[in-house]
Amino acid sequence: MVYDFNTEEYYIEGARKALDESGAADKNLRYLVEGDEIQTIHYANILSEDSDELTPVPVDTIKVTPETSFAEIELGDGMFIMIFEMKDAQGNVAYSVPITFETIDGEIFTSVE
Repeated sequence: MVYDFNTEEYYIEGARKALDESGAADKNLRYLVEGDEIQTIHYANILSEDSDELTPVPVDTIKVTPETSFAEIELGDGMFIMIFEMKDAQGNVAYSVPITFETIDGEIFTSVE
């Protein structure tokens, strides 16, 4: 998923196939086509435990149609944690430091501690 600041729109740069039986990753991006399924995955961690391990939790499956599009929506009021997952072509994964932010009436508030 890419956000183009010039057009203020999102688009899908491409997708990769899952790791094969040998654990090898596909290095080439491919375009999504009608009928493809996108599974959204949230990563969970128990904040009260001293662990960096994230557990993937499948949340929803979206079937690609000619009308499939992506757009920004308001999160609603609440506290949120954001973390970025970076994965290379060999399947190695690294995570960013988690950040927290709060949204109130559509405004996002952050703090540096």
